[in-house]
Amino acid sequence: MKETAKNDGLTDKQTHHRIIIIHRRKTAVLKIFLTHSLVLTRNGTFHTVSCSRTQERKRVRMRFSLKVNGKTRVVDVSSSTPLLYVLRNDLELNSPKFGCGLAQCGACTVIMNARAVRSCTVTVERATNFEITTLEGLGTSSSPGPLQQAFIDEQAAQCGYCINGMIMTAKALLDSKPNPTDPEIKHALNGNLCRCGSHLRIVRAVRRAAQTRAVKQQSS
Repeated sequence: MKETAKNDGLTDKQTHHRIIIIHRRKTAVLKIFLTHSLVLTRNGTFHTVSCSRTQERKRVRMRFSLKVNGKTRVVDVSSSTPLLYVLRNDLELNSPKFGCGLAQCGACTVIMNARAVRSCTVTVERATNFEITTLEGLGTSSSPGPLQQAFIDEQAAQCGYCINGMIMTAKALLDSKPNPTDPEIKHALNGNLCRCGSHLRIVRAVRRAAQTRAVKQQSS
Protein backbone atom coordinates (compact mmCIF):
# COMPACT_ATOMS: atom_id res chain seq x y z
CA MET A 1 0.00 0.00 0.00
CA LYS A 2 1.35 3.35 -0.97
CA GLU A 3 2.01 5.63 1.98
CA THR A 4 0.94 9.24 1.46
CA ALA A 5 2.14 12.22 3.47
CA LYS A 6 -0.24 13.98 5.86
CA ASN A 7 -0.42 17.65 6.71
CA ASP A 8 1.49 16.99 9.97
CA GLY A 9 4.24 15.14 8.13
CA LEU A 10 3.11 11.62 9.17
CA THR A 11 2.34 8.78 6.81
CA ASP A 12 -0.87 6.76 6.98
CA LYS A 13 0.96 3.97 8.78
CA GLN A 14 2.49 6.30 11.35
CA THR A 15 -0.83 8.05 11.96
CA HIS A 16 -2.59 4.71 12.46
CA HIS A 17 0.13 3.62 14.90
CA ARG A 18 -0.25 6.86 16.88
CA ILE A 19 -4.05 6.40 17.09
CA ILE A 20 -3.58 2.88 18.47
CA ILE A 21 -1.13 4.14 21.13
CA ILE A 22 -3.49 6.97 22.19
CA HIS A 23 -6.43 4.54 22.36
CA ARG A 24 -4.45 2.12 24.52
CA ARG A 25 -3.40 4.93 26.87
CA LYS A 26 -6.98 6.17 27.18
CA THR A 27 -8.18 2.63 27.86
CA ALA A 28 -5.55 2.18 30.58
CA VAL A 29 -6.48 5.49 32.24
CA LEU A 30 -10.19 4.62 32.05
CA LYS A 31 -9.56 1.27 33.72
CA ILE A 32 -7.76 3.04 36.57
CA PHE A 33 -10.66 5.45 37.09
CA LEU A 34 -13.19 2.60 36.99
CA THR A 35 -11.33 0.35 39.41
CA HIS A 36 -9.46 2.79 41.67
CA SER A 37 -10.10 5.86 43.79
CA LEU A 38 -7.77 8.87 43.85
CA VAL A 39 -6.62 9.69 47.39
CA LEU A 40 -5.07 13.05 48.25
CA THR A 41 -2.03 12.69 50.49
CA ARG A 42 -0.84 15.20 53.06
CA ASN A 43 1.93 16.50 50.79
CA GLY A 44 -0.57 17.39 48.09
CA THR A 45 0.03 14.46 45.74
CA PHE A 46 -2.42 11.77 44.66
CA HIS A 47 -2.16 8.02 44.75
CA THR A 48 -4.62 5.37 43.63
CA VAL A 49 -6.40 2.92 45.91
CA SER A 50 -8.31 -0.06 44.62
CA CYS A 51 -12.07 0.48 44.79
CA SER A 52 -12.48 -3.06 46.05
CA ARG A 53 -10.29 -2.19 49.06
CA THR A 54 -12.24 1.04 49.58
CA GLN A 55 -15.55 -0.83 49.48
CA GLU A 56 -14.23 -3.42 51.92
CA ARG A 57 -13.39 -0.65 54.41
CA LYS A 58 -16.84 0.87 53.96
CA ARG A 59 -18.51 -2.48 54.64
CA VAL A 60 -16.69 -3.03 57.94
CA ARG A 61 -19.29 -2.85 60.68
CA MET A 62 -18.51 -0.74 63.72
CA ARG A 63 -20.36 0.09 66.91
CA PHE A 64 -21.73 3.62 67.23
CA SER A 65 -23.53 5.25 70.14
CA LEU A 66 -26.20 7.78 69.16
CA LYS A 67 -28.21 10.16 71.33
CA VAL A 68 -31.69 10.04 69.81
CA ASN A 69 -34.78 11.62 71.38
CA GLY A 70 -33.11 11.81 74.76
CA LYS A 71 -31.98 8.18 74.80
CA THR A 72 -28.67 6.51 74.02
CA ARG A 73 -28.96 3.96 71.23
CA VAL A 74 -26.18 1.65 70.06
CA VAL A 75 -25.99 0.35 66.49
CA ASP A 76 -23.57 -1.87 64.56
CA VAL A 77 -23.22 -0.49 61.04
CA SER A 78 -20.53 0.68 58.64
CA SER A 79 -19.23 4.19 59.26
CA SER A 80 -20.49 5.46 55.89
CA THR A 81 -24.12 4.44 56.50
CA PRO A 82 -26.46 7.45 56.17
CA LEU A 83 -28.09 8.47 59.43
CA LEU A 84 -31.48 8.17 57.70
CA TYR A 85 -30.96 4.44 57.11
CA VAL A 86 -29.91 3.88 60.72
CA LEU A 87 -32.94 5.75 62.08
CA ARG A 88 -35.39 3.84 59.91
CA ASN A 89 -33.84 0.39 59.58
CA ASP A 90 -32.02 -0.07 62.88
CA LEU A 91 -33.93 2.14 65.32
CA GLU A 92 -37.36 1.82 63.64
CA LEU A 93 -37.93 5.58 63.72
CA ASN A 94 -39.84 5.93 60.48
CA SER A 95 -40.87 9.58 60.51
CA PRO A 96 -37.84 10.71 58.46
CA LYS A 97 -38.57 9.76 54.86
CA PHE A 98 -36.31 8.96 51.93
CA GLY A 99 -37.16 11.43 49.21
CA CYS A 100 -34.17 12.21 47.02
CA GLY A 101 -31.02 11.05 48.81
CA LEU A 102 -29.36 14.33 47.83
CA ALA A 103 -30.49 16.70 50.61
CA GLN A 104 -32.72 18.52 48.14
CA CYS A 105 -36.30 17.76 49.26
CA GLY A 106 -36.24 17.90 53.08
CA ALA A 107 -38.34 14.78 53.73
CA CYS A 108 -35.55 13.22 55.82
CA THR A 109 -35.00 16.25 58.09
CA VAL A 110 -34.07 15.72 61.73
CA ILE A 111 -32.73 18.14 64.33
CA MET A 112 -29.10 17.84 65.39
CA ASN A 113 -27.98 20.18 68.15
CA ALA A 114 -30.82 22.61 67.45
CA ARG A 115 -30.23 22.67 63.68
CA ALA A 116 -32.43 21.13 60.99
CA VAL A 117 -30.27 18.78 58.91
CA ARG A 118 -30.86 16.32 56.08
CA SER A 119 -30.25 12.87 57.51
CA CYS A 120 -29.84 11.28 54.07
CA THR A 121 -26.42 12.90 53.60
CA VAL A 122 -25.15 12.76 57.19
CA THR A 123 -23.21 9.60 57.97
CA VAL A 124 -23.73 7.79 61.25
CA GLU A 125 -20.08 8.47 62.11
CA ARG A 126 -20.63 12.24 61.88
CA ALA A 127 -23.80 12.05 63.97
CA THR A 128 -22.30 10.35 67.01
CA ASN A 129 -21.46 13.52 68.93
CA PHE A 130 -24.81 15.27 68.48
CA GLU A 131 -28.19 15.32 70.16
CA ILE A 132 -30.61 14.01 67.53
CA THR A 133 -34.34 14.65 67.59
CA THR A 134 -36.83 13.04 65.22
CA LEU A 135 -40.55 13.66 64.86
CA GLU A 136 -41.18 10.85 67.33
CA GLY A 137 -39.36 12.93 69.94
CA LEU A 138 -41.91 15.76 69.70
CA GLY A 139 -44.98 13.74 70.65
CA THR A 140 -47.12 10.72 69.90
CA SER A 141 -50.35 10.12 68.00
CA SER A 142 -52.24 10.03 71.30
CA SER A 143 -50.37 12.99 72.77
CA PRO A 144 -49.01 15.21 69.98
CA GLY A 145 -46.66 18.06 70.72
CA PRO A 146 -47.81 21.68 70.29
CA LEU A 147 -46.35 22.00 66.79
CA GLN A 148 -47.79 18.67 65.71
CA GLN A 149 -51.19 19.70 67.11
CA ALA A 150 -51.05 22.95 65.14
CA PHE A 151 -50.51 20.98 61.92
CA ILE A 152 -53.49 18.78 62.84
CA ASP A 153 -55.70 21.76 63.62
CA GLU A 154 -54.85 23.44 60.31
CA GLN A 155 -55.15 20.14 58.40
CA ALA A 156 -51.77 21.03 56.91
CA ALA A 157 -51.02 17.59 55.50
CA GLN A 158 -52.39 16.14 52.30
CA CYS A 159 -50.36 13.07 51.33
CA GLY A 160 -48.16 13.74 54.37
CA TYR A 161 -44.84 12.66 52.87
CA CYS A 162 -43.21 16.07 53.33
CA ILE A 163 -44.71 16.81 56.74
CA ASN A 164 -41.84 15.32 58.75
CA GLY A 165 -39.45 17.76 57.13
CA MET A 166 -41.86 20.67 57.43
CA ILE A 167 -42.45 20.10 61.15
CA MET A 168 -38.80 19.48 62.04
CA THR A 169 -37.65 22.54 60.10
CA ALA A 170 -40.39 24.62 61.74
CA LYS A 171 -39.36 23.27 65.15
CA ALA A 172 -35.78 24.45 64.64
CA LEU A 173 -37.08 27.83 63.47
CA LEU A 174 -39.43 28.36 66.44
CA ASP A 175 -36.77 27.29 68.92
CA SER A 176 -34.41 29.96 67.60
CA LYS A 177 -37.07 32.57 66.75
CA PRO A 178 -40.28 32.10 68.79
CA ASN A 179 -42.31 34.72 66.92
CA PRO A 180 -41.30 34.62 63.24
CA THR A 181 -43.02 36.64 60.54
CA ASP A 182 -44.67 34.93 57.57
CA PRO A 183 -41.74 35.81 55.27
CA GLU A 184 -39.36 34.27 57.82
CA ILE A 185 -41.47 31.10 58.01
CA LYS A 186 -41.55 30.83 54.22
CA HIS A 187 -37.81 31.41 53.99
CA ALA A 188 -37.08 28.70 56.57
CA LEU A 189 -39.33 26.19 54.78
CA ASN A 190 -38.12 27.14 51.31
CA GLY A 191 -35.89 24.07 51.00
CA ASN A 192 -38.71 21.64 51.83
CA LEU A 193 -40.69 20.40 48.84
CA CYS A 194 -44.45 19.77 48.99
CA ARG A 195 -45.84 18.25 45.81
CA CYS A 196 -49.45 18.52 47.03
CA GLY A 197 -49.44 22.31 47.28
CA SER A 198 -50.26 22.54 51.00
CA HIS A 199 -47.89 25.45 51.51
CA LEU A 200 -50.46 27.98 52.76
CA ARG A 201 -51.86 25.61 55.37
CA ILE A 202 -48.34 24.69 56.46
CA VAL A 203 -47.44 28.35 56.98
CA ARG A 204 -50.68 28.86 58.94
CA ALA A 205 -49.83 25.85 61.11
CA VAL A 206 -46.40 27.23 61.98
CA ARG A 207 -47.91 30.64 62.73
CA ARG A 208 -50.57 28.98 64.91
CA ALA A 209 -47.92 27.09 66.88
CA ALA A 210 -45.99 30.32 67.47
CA GLN A 211 -49.12 32.14 68.65
CA THR A 212 -50.13 29.27 70.94
CA ARG A 213 -46.69 29.27 72.52
CA ALA A 214 -46.82 33.04 73.03
CA VAL A 215 -50.23 32.82 74.74
CA LYS A 216 -49.01 30.10 77.10
CA GLN A 217 -45.93 32.10 77.99
CA GLN A 218 -48.05 35.17 78.78
CA SER A 219 -50.44 33.22 80.97
CA SER A 220 -47.72 31.45 82.92
